[in-house]
Amino acid sequence: MDPKKSAGRSTAANLLGFLRTEGLRSIFLRGLQALGVYRQLDVVVGPTPSGDYEATVPVSGEILDESGIDEYLQLRPDQDHALIEARFAAGDLCFVGRVNGALASASWTARERAWIDYLECEILLGGGLAYAYDSYVEPEFRGKGVLGPGIRLRAETLKASGHDRVIGLLWPQNPAAWHRSSRRGDERIGRVRRYRIGPWTRVVLKLCESGGQGEPLVRLGTSERL
Repeated sequence: MDPKKSAGRSTAANLLGFLRTEGLRSIFLRGLQALGVYRQLDVVVGPTPSGDYEATVPVSGEILDESGIDEYLQLRPDQDHALIEARFAAGDLCFVGRVNGALASASWTARERAWIDYLECEILLGGGLAYAYDSYVEPEFRGKGVLGPGIRLRAETLKASGHDRVIGLLWPQNPAAWHRSSRRGDERIGRVRRYRIGPWTRVVLKLCESGGQGEPLVRLGTSERL
């Protein structure tokens, strides 16, 4: 067989396989999100994870405070000082894991309100909810359970402050994240959409009926970071 024809058929087969897996709607949405015209995240809620798994290296958990910003930025050089200062100013908590005294992991948690960079909006949390976000593990320690102590400390801290559930924001086209969420027993309670055309921006939150009666579990706040 002509190698060029074989390569052409292989490319066409790969394209058809991609279309079958993703679907035209998914590909269309990916394009809009890449352009920044349309973005969406699904809202899920579930019990606060307990971090009940063992690390394979000696690791200790603690809550980092503002005095540790410079140390944190050594772990996360992709972030900047002003961003981390803003998180602490908003009352967000940073739970870290240390290996041999150095930061090996970090995970952030917001209570009452949270700023969502991807959607460029704030969400207000009710019903004893907290929002866990931006977990990171140093590459050499991935797969070794070093987030566990920090997650256990987070569970204890949130329980003491009356926050017995956490929400997550998942990209609908991320099957791996949905698999992890399903294993935790999370419930999808709604979706947040952000539309942008030039200077015009609109953020819409729609909750499912299963989200509960009375005060909504999640509400939209400001569209400007304070």
